[in-house]
Amino acid sequence: MKHPLSIIRLTLTLSLTLALSLAVAPFCVEAEETKPYARKLMNAQGCKACHTLEGKGGNSAKSFEDIADRLKAWQIKIEIANPHRRHAAGKIGDFSHLTPEEINSLVSFIKQLETKQEK
Repeated sequence: MKHPLSIIRLTLTLSLTLALSLAVAPFCVEAEETKPYARKLMNAQGCKACHTLEGKGGNSAKSFEDIADRLKAWQIKIEIANPHRRHAAGKIGDFSHLTPEEINSLVSFIKQLETKQEK
């Protein structure tokens, strides 16, 4: 039997995940429209200090192209503004201060970098 706190923690995480997904859904916009804005956000938030984009940037974290291939849009949203208030396994602060519009712009932009073929 699972410990009651772990069940509560899991329930809260799932609830927050669902709430975040529903809260940002109305703000979805086309990736092409948000591309310049998302690039500015990435630069302003320092994302490329750790991640690479189109071969440029840091190498201590996955490239944005790899993230686009591995994660679904809702998973990227959770990674950006996660309920645990940390990013990169707690190595740096989270980005929960971003607005839903900003998060959606970043997610749309990252997902358009996807290189694998959908099956």
